Amino acid sequence: MDLEYIAKHFDTITKMLDVAKLPHKDRETPEKLKEFLGNHKKSYAYLDGLITAIENKNEAYLLHFKGLVDR
Repeated sequence: MDLEYIAKHFDTITKMLDVAKLPHKDRETPEKLKEFLGNHKKSYAYLDGLITAIENKNEAYLLHFKGLVDR
């Protein structure tokens, strides 16, 4: 996973993880978030979709979810 990409979208990804109620301590920095996502890829269907979007650098998917989260 591209750490630079995660850092760029850190706020959006963190908001999305808030919806999934995932532990805050594992995503305090882009580095911790990258490690967390790598360790939990198959744990949650929602998270798997998010990680796939991050790996594919799918901006549209992230913006779509950010829109849902921001409502």
